[in-house]
Amino acid sequence: MKAIIAVCLFTLSTVAASFAQLKTLPYGIYYFPALVSNPAKSDDPSKWNVWKNSHVPGVVARESWAELEPTEGTFNFAKYLDPIVSLAKSKGKQLEITVNSGDHGKYEFWPQWLKNSGAQFITFPSSGLTVPVPWDPIFQTKWQAVITALGQHYDGLANLHVVQMQGPGRGSELAFGENETDYEYLNNKFGTGWPQLWQQAAETIAGFYMNAFVQTPLIYSNGRPLPTKVDKKNTTYATVVNFLNNTYNNAGNSVWRFGDRSSGYYLNGPIIPFYSEYGLKFQGYQEDVPKGTVAAKECAQLPVSPYFALWFEVYDKDCAIQANDGAYDKFNAATQPK
Repeated sequence: MKAIIAVCLFTLSTVAASFAQLKTLPYGIYYFPALVSNPAKSDDPSKWNVWKNSHVPGVVARESWAELEPTEGTFNFAKYLDPIVSLAKSKGKQLEITVNSGDHGKYEFWPQWLKNSGAQFITFPSSGLTVPVPWDPIFQTKWQAVITALGQHYDGLANLHVVQMQGPGRGSELAFGENETDYEYLNNKFGTGWPQLWQQAAETIAGFYMNAFVQTPLIYSNGRPLPTKVDKKNTTYATVVNFLNNTYNNAGNSVWRFGDRSSGYYLNGPIIPFYSEYGLKFQGYQEDVPKGTVAAKECAQLPVSPYFALWFEVYDKDCAIQANDGAYDKFNAATQPK
């Protein structure tokens, strides 16, 4: 009987932790480093100009799986993430963390030891780059171990306000077979039912993050798992958004554990349908390309419906243009929790 009571109390305390202790959502301007720190080209956060800019209240830490876990089971937090945590704390900055499992540009971010684990990989014909298959059970087991370690190390940080979930996409975004060449290749390799496998993987991997980060809000960065010609409204990803919104968000108690981020914002760009369709009020944008004071104009537009965003990620050049600072201050004030 005592054992049963203990289990019940543990369950209740876990539920309470996941709701009562949830941190406030991210807000304001975040610095977004162009480089994902990796063994071939490691980033040096001590040189970021943003530490001197008081108009940018947040920073994003981007690291590759290969750099974080060079040997299976051994995590090198001191290489990159811990120094950013220390700098952010000393400078009073909010923090977003993201660890990349796939690829970007010319870099593949998964560790070489994963090749010997039996995990399944795919090489996309359009880019020639190789990534783990998201629905492969061995990959999911190894990736869940990374997510669990990240949660144990960083979930309790007071200034960590958002973690970007990764794993289902080729890179940090959820894009997978979004061009017709790769889509047809995936059809030939896995059959035409692979989009359902991808969808299930995206939902399963999100569950790994939800279990590991019980205090920190989480996001997916949207992208197209299928080509526009095949899935014009991006219904496959929208289905994932709907499931996670219904499963992990609680409008009545203002608890929002899951949000969506646009991978690139354009001034007067198209409205992301998921936001209004699913009532999402936890979302952000990553700027597409720095262009002078365009960031200032975008900041003026973003808090206004239907473009609403809680936070906006800008690049190093945007942080160095003083003409943007006034717009940044207004955006910070408009999005700061009341």
